[in-house]
Amino acid sequence: VIDEIVNISDENIIDKDNSAIDEIASLDNGISIVVDKLVNTESSLEEEEQNYSIVLNAMSNAFFYFKAIENDNGEYIDGIVLNLNYAAVDFLDMKKEDLLKCKLSQIKNIKDNGSWLLDALKDIDKTKSVCIQEPVNIIEDKWGLVSVYSFKKGYFSIIINDITEIRNYAEEMAYLANYDTLTNLLNRHNLFEYLI
Repeated sequence: VIDEIVNISDENIIDKDNSAIDEIASLDNGISIVVDKLVNTESSLEEEEQNYSIVLNAMSNAFFYFKAIENDNGEYIDGIVLNLNYAAVDFLDMKKEDLLKCKLSQIKNIKDNGSWLLDALKDIDKTKSVCIQEPVNIIEDKWGLVSVYSFKKGYFSIIINDITEIRNYAEEMAYLANYDTLTNLLNRHNLFEYLI
């Protein structure tokens, strides 16, 4: 009888050991699957970040991404540069390192410290986007059409379409239409209108 009890007890111990080993193997397998998914997710995120960077830098328009600074009413009153593309660096004629983490109001090349743009930011929370319809003299001799977007609370993007060349061409064409190129005086057509 004692031998039978010992045999039954040994079988229970072996069964318990085998089931414990099976549970540990199952847990180990589950952990391996989760780790593989995390590694794949991290690799996918890195690939997506690279794709985002490529697309962003391929844009011909200046692009800025900001963390919004809000007042007590929740209106955007300024922003801190988190990211920008090559076109933005070129447009402002500054180094990327000098622009990153800089406040919009402190970007030295922007005319009037960007007060015209800071005013536009106040409407962002209500509309999610603002497009300044008229050409804006952003820095010295550079002009742009400006759009501001906020797709995520607390952040906003600015896209500047550089229209400097188009504006210069339009001014040149207007001059040629109104003045004689040899004398720089009003041409016949405008002189006639001036006299009437």
